[in-house]
Amino acid sequence: MTSQLQFHPRRALLLVASTLTLLACGGNDTAADVAADSSATAATPNVVDISAGDYFYTMADTLLSGATTFRLTTNGQEMHHVQLIRIPDDKGLEDVMAGMQGPVPPEWIEFLGGPNAPVPMTGTSTVTLDLQPGKHVALCLIPSPDGTPHVAKGMSKTFVVAANPASAPLPAATITMNLTDYDFTLSAPLTAGTHVMQVTNTAEQDHEVFIAKLAPGATAEQLLGWIEKSEGPPPGEAMGGTVSMRKGASNLVHLDLAPGEYALYCFVPDAKDGKPHFAHGMMKQISVM
Repeated sequence: MTSQLQFHPRRALLLVASTLTLLACGGNDTAADVAADSSATAATPNVVDISAGDYFYTMADTLLSGATTFRLTTNGQEMHHVQLIRIPDDKGLEDVMAGMQGPVPPEWIEFLGGPNAPVPMTGTSTVTLDLQPGKHVALCLIPSPDGTPHVAKGMSKTFVVAANPASAPLPAATITMNLTDYDFTLSAPLTAGTHVMQVTNTAEQDHEVFIAKLAPGATAEQLLGWIEKSEGPPPGEAMGGTVSMRKGASNLVHLDLAPGEYALYCFVPDAKDGKPHFAHGMMKQISVM
């Protein structure tokens, strides 16, 4: 798949998820403004609302470090996610784009995760993570139907994280999921209702988890088949999850699940052969009672 930016397949993997278009990637706040708005309490994480359109993000320019909840809503026709990346102070978006074109991104590009794609227009995807001070970039790597990644159409946002001496603790997880080479390992079966799921990448490679609720009678394999051809109504709908994370990174994914069948996917391309991780078995269908 070609685009204005020739991403190496290791990162362009996330483009595969873009075909789920029916399933459903600024302000000018200063550090002082953000600190004043947070007013005082360290009881709960900071909340950052991100509105994603075709093709832009609306979010603050300066955030505070510590436990931070990113709440993504989309108001465009296409599917969007928020890939959070921490970069050195002397690097910029152009350096990130150049680094992602190589066979392996440089170590200074730290993939932190972020909210994966919800259903366009109506869905919300929420994750909480521990932000460290420094320079960050938010990107949407999902492509449009013409094959051009949204970041190449201007869908990126550079922001700064300022030190917060009164940061809140991370919320407690109700269930955990480990991402490995190549599996999703849950600490217990998921049940209907609300959950705070701690997703940790324990593998050597970057991984993500994209969550979809399957239509009645549909299977995870059928949804993959629809992704390849996009013919007829989609056999499921996007539920979010977390985008690509480096080894050791964790995101807390906030879920509200109805009973039914769900599919878990990792679309990140393998470092060795470039195939998406689901081709190595990193796909799972689970029942939620």
